[in-house]
Amino acid sequence: MFRRKSGASRSSDGGFKDHPPQPPRSKFNLVWPAACFMLLLALGRSMHFCRSQNAASDRAAVDPSRRFMAPSLKAEFEGKKLVFVFSTGRTGTKHFSSVFGGKEALVNHQDESDLVSTKEAVNNVYRPFAARNDTELARKFLAEVKLPMIKSRLQAADDSKVYFQTGHVPLAFGMAPVLLELLGSNTFAAVRIRRDRIQQALSLMALGPESEDPWSEDSESLNRRWFPRPSDFHVKLRPDEPVWNRFNRFQRYLWLLDDTESRWQSLKRKNAFDYLEVEME
Repeated sequence: MFRRKSGASRSSDGGFKDHPPQPPRSKFNLVWPAACFMLLLALGRSMHFCRSQNAASDRAAVDPSRRFMAPSLKAEFEGKKLVFVFSTGRTGTKHFSSVFGGKEALVNHQDESDLVSTKEAVNNVYRPFAARNDTELARKFLAEVKLPMIKSRLQAADDSKVYFQTGHVPLAFGMAPVLLELLGSNTFAAVRIRRDRIQQALSLMALGPESEDPWSEDSESLNRRWFPRPSDFHVKLRPDEPVWNRFNRFQRYLWLLDDTESRWQSLKRKNAFDYLEVEME
């Protein structure tokens, strides 16, 4: 699961050290993604996105037995493109808000609702959904809170045709299949952003002390790091508890990056939608 790359050092017992020698990069090269996305927005179409071909269009990816019958929103967003980021954060997504902002698109970094804060949305909706596969909760929140907010903001922005959420939170907690079900594959699109794996793990570690990591048992720490846990239902690389307990901090963040990539590949394989993949330098 963990590949050794240049810049990663090992301790005497064979495990990764918590602090490999190379420091994380602090600057992001946004020229290529900016050029691609701005060209897309100028044309007002999704022609520069790739298209996953391994699933029927508009197929719901959630378990049918768990569906909550929220109204379909496909008609309400017809002719629109709602673009979400598939990442872990620390990939330059905040910079995307300023780079991509303009008349061509409505750009939002991480507002999840006009009614509650992002922290409340994460704790009261995204985390319970991820922990229990509570599809009813997810669909209700999206259909009654988040998507109406997006619709009203698009209307207020001269009826903009493109909404771009540069924050990683919704898809990090497994919301992509539910968004696809409600919006359809013609409206939903995703941008997969990657950085050098080692550098990104270091950057995530630099967010704060280990006590604030998302897998801490301290409930308050769960509010500080908006990443999934290895026990969440949508996780693909699920380590056994004894294995997880042997991981040091650096290895746990490498696991997060590897699992994110595994979930992305699974989403592309099972669903048809437009996407753009960007490698950050």
